[in-house]
Amino acid sequence: MNKLFQAGQATALLATLALVTGDFAIPVSAIAQDLEIAQAENPTLIAQTLVGQCRAAKQDIFIYSERSTNSTRIRALPLNAQVTLADNGAAGWIAVSAPATGFVQAADLKPCGSAPPTSDLCRQLRVALNVRATPSATGNYISTLNAGQRVTLRSAEERVVAGRSWVEISAPTAGWISSGVGTERNIENCPGTPPVTGRACRVTYPLGLRTHQSPGGAAIAPGVGFNETVTITGERRVIGDRVWLQITRPVNAWVSSGFVGNETNLTPNPCR
Repeated sequence: MNKLFQAGQATALLATLALVTGDFAIPVSAIAQDLEIAQAENPTLIAQTLVGQCRAAKQDIFIYSERSTNSTRIRALPLNAQVTLADNGAAGWIAVSAPATGFVQAADLKPCGSAPPTSDLCRQLRVALNVRATPSATGNYISTLNAGQRVTLRSAEERVVAGRSWVEISAPTAGWISSGVGTERNIENCPGTPPVTGRACRVTYPLGLRTHQSPGGAAIAPGVGFNETVTITGERRVIGDRVWLQITRPVNAWVSSGFVGNETNLTPNPCR
């Protein structure tokens, strides 16, 4: 009996790890069966394998309310955003407890520790700013940071809510700060921060892309044609489900690279 249990235990552990790492594929039915057998023999065994572990997003993804893409989207996560696992996965999905409670597709996760260098994410405040729990002027107050103080961003992505841009920070305290309104900026790159070098991406949307004076703002001439190359600055904005990129060539403007988790207007995909 011990040998049978040990074999089932090993299979279950490998199956749950495969859900998250994607190193190899095991039929979902087999995973579920092994989990049920192992938990029946020793209920505390599987509960200790993945819960509480850190994983990071392979790309821009969503946290959903249920194990289905048809369920409510609770929160958008950018590339390299970290989550805390809350169960061991089922049917290709795994529960998370942070930064929000819900479910993500296991295949969209990777081990933590592969985020870009934090030196690229250093920003300095131009004005005093409140840190809030959510990207909203009415979000719960956490603390106040002084003008000139430095912060570390979780990612370079900005979220626009009710016309105001927000960035998530990890230091000196975790939370959200307002990075500005329109063209007025509350933050700037820290002195000595490596400059963002332009990257070339090609338009793959068959009808070409409209160019805009601001993310989601009024369209301006001339637009960018199919197969034409644009140079991005690295600045990204998320308004609703749509992702916007700032470009410097062939014109200084903003274009939409597509939707969160489905940026198909440019190649490479996503264009970063």
